[in-house]
Amino acid sequence: WLIQDDQYVIDIDDKAIANNYAEAILKMCGINCSDVVGRASKPFGKVFVKSKPNIEPIRAMHPSNGKVIVETLTKGKNAIIPPSRFNGEYFVSYYDNAFNGEFQFVEPEKLETAVNMLTLYSLLREHYPTADRDNAMLSLCRMFALNGEVDAEFVSGFIQELAIQNGDMERVKKKWHKQYLGC
Repeated sequence: WLIQDDQYVIDIDDKAIANNYAEAILKMCGINCSDVVGRASKPFGKVFVKSKPNIEPIRAMHPSNGKVIVETLTKGKNAIIPPSRFNGEYFVSYYDNAFNGEFQFVEPEKLETAVNMLTLYSLLREHYPTADRDNAMLSLCRMFALNGEVDAEFVSGFIQELAIQNGDMERVKKKWHKQYLGC
């Protein structure tokens, strides 16, 4: 698929989140995720959207190993779609009804926020605390509150998804709205 002026692909390269976790984060960011392809090792690998033409590509790199976590593919780049293969794995649509209409239009700021949130999620998932997790999550609430880009509902959902992926059922049971609003 040759990407056009107003088409973008959120290319999720971190295998640990290229699944239902990325889907949850993107949906919290307002991206409906209806046009998605992936393969066995990254079932939720590429999310197709539309936006304003000529947005600069985003490439989020892991700070210590230098690998790409997530990036946007822009005009002139190719995105692999079904029935293609890569490293012996076939690409398939995540949903049966994918690519049956126009891609969702996403404002450039929302696209950038979504990529940033996936990057943050990936890094926090990798470095999830083994002790003093309540204080770590309170600090995360404070960071989000100081930034001011997201609301209490997003923060609570983000922390709960992070806790689920890390098997931290105590943090999953909590709602983080009050902590966020108290910052």
